Amino acid sequence: MEQIGKKIMFTGDSVTDCGRLRPLGDSITEIGEGYPKRVALSVWADHPGHDLRFQNTATSGDSTKKLLARFDTDVIAYHPDVLFLMIGINDCIHLYDENIVKREYQVPTEKSAENVEEMNKKCLSAGISPVIVSPLFFDLHKDGIRAARDALAARFLVICETYGIPYLDVQAAVDRYMRKIGSFMLSADRIHPKDVGTELIAHTILKSDVFRSRL
Repeated sequence: MEQIGKKIMFTGDSVTDCGRLRPLGDSITEIGEGYPKRVALSVWADHPGHDLRFQNTATSGDSTKKLLARFDTDVIAYHPDVLFLMIGINDCIHLYDENIVKREYQVPTEKSAENVEEMNKKCLSAGISPVIVSPLFFDLHKDGIRAARDALAARFLVICETYGIPYLDVQAAVDRYMRKIGSFMLSADRIHPKDVGTELIAHTILKSDVFRSRL
């Protein structure tokens, strides 16, 4: 029997993937062990009568180019009502990758933003409500990868303002935490969140107006 309910989909890279079921994580036991599951668990605990259905189609290692290439089959085809899209940090990392094999993945920040803009245009055309979630880097130093992340996030914000799309700045919440005690509780490699980092991402999404309006 087909499940009913408003479909909330998460997609992106390894920060969102976290072992989700293939081809589609389509329940609380299938959406991986990352922040999407923390969000779903909190909703089930606080709103037992909710009508939300949580899905995850993130893939570890994805860049904006890779996600755009599979967007029609892995997002649009499932017709989610709302899409939380967190992507872009791998684009930023690749800009500083000296491995010649991976240089093919290097794209200018403007092109990464264009990829995300195209994904959001696809959503709007399909009647899907997109939410751009800021890409994350667990480091306060404003150089290298963090500078590239900030530049890309600024482009994302322009896209959101242009199309009237919600922008969820999780990086701001992460930065506030790091200013108090550093990043060691949040991430071991500045990219992938540990348990506290995962909980912080989920908490920020859950308390946001854009998510609460969907309950």
